[in-house]
Amino acid sequence: MSNFFIDTSSFWKTSVWRMVFPCLKSLLLFTLLFPAHSIGQKDSLVKILEKKLGAATTDSARIVIYADLSDACDESEILNYCGKGLKICEQKLKGANAAQKKFLLSQKMIFINNSGYYYHLNDPIKALECYYQATELATTLGDSNSLATGLMNIGQIHFVQGNLEKALSLFEKCYKIKINSGDKEGLADVFLNLGNVYRSRGKIDSAIYFTEKSLALRKDIKDTWGVCNSLVNLGNLYSENGKPEIAKDKFTEACAAERDFGDTKVKAHCLVSMGKVYMQLKNYPLSLVFLDSAISIGSQFNYMEILQFAFLYKYKTLKLSGKTGEALKSYEQYIFFNDSLQNQLEGKEIFRKEEKHEYEKKTAADSVRNAEQQKVVGAQLAAQTASLKQEQFQRYSLIVGLLIVLAGLAFVINRFRLTQKQNILLAEKTKTIEEQKIVADMAYDKLQEKNKEVMDSIHYANRIQRVLFPTEKYIERSLRKTRENKS
Repeated sequence: MSNFFIDTSSFWKTSVWRMVFPCLKSLLLFTLLFPAHSIGQKDSLVKILEKKLGAATTDSARIVIYADLSDACDESEILNYCGKGLKICEQKLKGANAAQKKFLLSQKMIFINNSGYYYHLNDPIKALECYYQATELATTLGDSNSLATGLMNIGQIHFVQGNLEKALSLFEKCYKIKINSGDKEGLADVFLNLGNVYRSRGKIDSAIYFTEKSLALRKDIKDTWGVCNSLVNLGNLYSENGKPEIAKDKFTEACAAERDFGDTKVKAHCLVSMGKVYMQLKNYPLSLVFLDSAISIGSQFNYMEILQFAFLYKYKTLKLSGKTGEALKSYEQYIFFNDSLQNQLEGKEIFRKEEKHEYEKKTAADSVRNAEQQKVVGAQLAAQTASLKQEQFQRYSLIVGLLIVLAGLAFVINRFRLTQKQNILLAEKTKTIEEQKIVADMAYDKLQEKNKEVMDSIHYANRIQRVLFPTEKYIERSLRKTRENKS
């Protein structure tokens, strides 16, 4: 069936087809383009998961099934399944071991992230709260891929709010994480978001470049939903770039891809896009076929935004084809759905303002309480600081005192050792002196003995002389006698 759109593109322009087209348009569109079973495909998956949930015997199995249900269900049921899954996670986290805690936190992150998806379009503030919680859990778990997903979701919120620079910064962070982890699916999401940012900045060529890269990765990993999403974005880019023929081919391929997963909202978007591009190509009958089909699905599932744009392009198509009366009716329908959406947005805005007012009141009251608590805490901290300083001073004083005592003890020990050394040296010197004195005394005694011997010899010689030589009296007497004899 997908070849029908590719191989017969020229057939749509033939005069024969223009003749039979009004009679066969609805039959061909619903028979060949969107089989009837695709609409209920998602419901069937939900029923299968509900059956599995009923047969589940453990809380772990129930948690996983609730996570799958929150992915597969309609948007209106997301919070229901996420809430039930989160409740079990919170109960099981009490007393869980390390491995169980890791599993429960990872599942909790999925539920919070999916809750953020529900709020994404309806309440950006709550969506941001969910996404920030999810990124905190991803950081705790050390899960870089989930962290990148959370950052990308936050970036999408900023993108929707018109904060393009912040969105671009977050998407670039995601790119660095995804390129390092080799996560092709996540990288494809990043490229698609980068394409959306550049599209909003008016850089269509850059937007096409990144969206083409996203499409290539989607095809590589056989992600049918992602392929369809990238193709729709590419079709819109080529349509805005004044290339409706290329846009038509991209939308046609997206319609064929959608049949594999059967998402009615994506299908309706594809139909509106096809209606728009055929209007650009001035094939007004075929444009109306796609737009009427989109209106049918939008009415069935109450897709207000789909109905708004489908009636807008139907009005333009009918006006261009000269059917002014029908165009006016379509324009009235467009105004109706546009006003309905605006009323919804205004109601949400009023609700958000009321919430903000209550939040500010609560914040102000909390601020007063916090200020009082801060005063008490400040006084306690001051007293604690003073006590700590006193303890610190005492500790330092004790340390200084100990150091002084140790220094004194070291000085005394050193003096004692020096005194000991001096005493030993003195004793050795005294001993040496004593020994030298003994030696001197012995030498003196020997000298005395020698002196005595010498003196004795002298005395002996004197005695001999006295014996041998006459005395002076004898000499004098002899001399006197001699003189007397002479005279």
